[in-house]
Amino acid sequence: MAPISPVHWKAYMEQIGQYASGERDYTQIKGGTGPLVYPAAHVWIYYALWWITDHGRDILVAQRIFGVLYLGTLGVVLACYRRAKVG
Repeated sequence: MAPISPVHWKAYMEQIGQYASGERDYTQIKGGTGPLVYPAAHVWIYYALWWITDHGRDILVAQRIFGVLYLGTLGVVLACYRRAKVG
C-alpha cells in the first residue's frame, strides 16, 4: 500500500491524543501542522481511528480502513452510474 502522509497523520494523532487526554478547548489543541481547525465530526472519526490503531501507531490498520472506505465509496458511485444507465 502507498504510505499515508506521515506529516498529516502524525499531526492528527497528536491533536486527537490531546482530545483523548481530556482537552476540549480548540484553542489549546495543536499538532505539528498547527492548531486543530476541523469540526467535531473529524475529531470523532479520528478519535475512533486513534483508538483502533493503538493511539495512531499502527498505520497499516488505518490504511486498510481507508482502503475499505475508498472501495465502498467507489462501489456506491458505480451503482449510481449503473442505475442512471450512464456509460
